[in-house]
Amino acid sequence: MKTKSLLPITILTILLCLGGGYLYFKEPKNSASEPMTESTAIETIKNEFPEFKEYPSDALPPKSIKTEKASDGWHVAFVQEGSGRPILSATCFFVDDEKNIMSKKTYNPSAEEDSTAEFSPMTCSPGACSLENCHGLNIKCGSNPPDMCTEMYEIGDNCLQYAECGVQNGKCQQVENPQFTQCASCVETCKDTNKDNNTQLFECESTCSTRGGQEEVTGSLSESEARAIAEESCIKGGESLAPGYYNENSKTWWFDANLNATREGCNPACVVSEVTELAEINWRCTGLIEPMGSSEEIKNLFAEKYPDYAATVAVSVDNETEDFSRGSVIFEAGAPGGIFLAAKVDGTWQIVFDGNGQIPCDLSTYGFPDDMLADCSEK
Repeated sequence: MKTKSLLPITILTILLCLGGGYLYFKEPKNSASEPMTESTAIETIKNEFPEFKEYPSDALPPKSIKTEKASDGWHVAFVQEGSGRPILSATCFFVDDEKNIMSKKTYNPSAEEDSTAEFSPMTCSPGACSLENCHGLNIKCGSNPPDMCTEMYEIGDNCLQYAECGVQNGKCQQVENPQFTQCASCVETCKDTNKDNNTQLFECESTCSTRGGQEEVTGSLSESEARAIAEESCIKGGESLAPGYYNENSKTWWFDANLNATREGCNPACVVSEVTELAEINWRCTGLIEPMGSSEEIKNLFAEKYPDYAATVAVSVDNETEDFSRGSVIFEAGAPGGIFLAAKVDGTWQIVFDGNGQIPCDLSTYGFPDDMLADCSEK
């Protein structure tokens, strides 16, 4: 009996030796019932690094604390300020929601470096001062401009091409711009005078922004190049496109479309992506009318399937019926994309193929139209 009782101890001893002699159990420092707060993040750092307990302080040289909320914690910067030079030095930390200090950075600007821009605790440097919102007229400036914007459209988005951000008095904020002010004022007037007529509202809003006679070249696509793509993809006999305007945030060209088939409460536009050089109709419906397009639902499916790219994934639908959709997907701006095919199964959209490989012909079992599988390959 004594021999048998020693067996578990012997096995445990061997495991301890193989594992370096230690058994380590990590107990979470923060429970779901205690959400991380800004003050908790600061206190966590001060407990680990006592040299920062004097922050903030108005004594010379002044010391301040700057914070920035992340999805899974807080970025915290302890900044030592100076006279004549806004920042002498800074030490930055990231504390996750379990009170773990995950990173530490330092910033020591050279004498020639301009440190007057608003300081970003996330990058631990004077951050870029850029437009952060993709849609709407409530301008937000900061150091975290979006990598990519959705192709949805809100009334007034056309005015964002005139919005400017800059550092004034050490703070990143909107810079007054007469073009933006005039455009935004025009949009508000359109809203007030067309409350009950969405079609007239969009028509009115489209007149709030005008450009000179020269063709605008904004990025990789000029207006004429984008228009050629739009005419090939979005319109047919008897239909037409209005002059285009460029959305800097989503990197897209928008052409108001006069289509033979219309939807009540909608003002369609042909949207051309500068990244994919593909075009699709954005119906720009307002009120209680649900857009019929599948792109937003499919984009959400890709975000669930590839969560690391949830914030940057972009979907463009090339061919669509009520129950089937084919198009392209890009996970990051500038990265190569792929093809997707989606089908409604029991009334719910499902991605049945995505990638750059050969499209299997057996997808026909879902009932795809022949033109969506014209380039499929038999296995």
